[in-house]
Amino acid sequence: MNFMKLLTVSQINLAAAVLTSLALHGCGSGNDAHLSVQGEHESVHLLLFGGNRSCKSSTDSIPSPVTMDMAPRAIGLINRLRSGGGTAEVLTSCFIDPDKILMSRNFSPKFDTTNPETLIDQAVADIDANQRIFIIGHSYGGWIAMKIAEKISSRSAQVASLITIDAISHRGCTYSNWTNCLAAPQDFSKESLDEVKANTLHWANFYQTTTPYLHSGSIAQADVNLELQASHFTIDTNEAVWRHADRMLTGIEP
Repeated sequence: MNFMKLLTVSQINLAAAVLTSLALHGCGSGNDAHLSVQGEHESVHLLLFGGNRSCKSSTDSIPSPVTMDMAPRAIGLINRLRSGGGTAEVLTSCFIDPDKILMSRNFSPKFDTTNPETLIDQAVADIDANQRIFIIGHSYGGWIAMKIAEKISSRSAQVASLITIDAISHRGCTYSNWTNCLAAPQDFSKESLDEVKANTLHWANFYQTTTPYLHSGSIAQADVNLELQASHFTIDTNEAVWRHADRMLTGIEP
């Protein structure tokens, strides 16, 4: 699957995305030194976490993490990496309700059912410090991504790139108290956020405020903070996010 063939945005949106990408080049920190082209035959571990109800029904009408909206984008990035001789191990998950997650390895149509806390523990246990770790998470999945980055030092490892997309707290935003759904994940203390940053070489945080009752926000510890013109339900496929992800994963300028 060719990544560029997956892009269906209009020429106007594509031009806007290019301008956004150029802006990102000036929004980073000293960690931009880590964006150089990686060596051939690189081994990558990609963790991709969708948000609540991000599981899409497959042809047999069964919700699956393989068919969530972010999956085609991730597959395109992986194919680009593999075309350069690299290898990728992938963990993909999506929520079907706030306490129930479907999890697939390497986009297998066979998946396991688990809960957020168990998923975090399993993902951390699977970390191999010899692989470059890339974590991408949207909504509740952004919360999952941050929790894994917070705990990854227990594996003597570091996250090469963390991309949070309108991250919302699984614990704080419970649909019974919407005031906890209006900022960056509120159950992370400053110390926890500092730990996420300490364990991460490059952290890009994307958010929106178009959906008035459900949105994240800027996170001081992130290297890049960018507000996008999107809703909470469409930002996970926003062109600017995935151009940045492509830059992080492949080390090639998009």
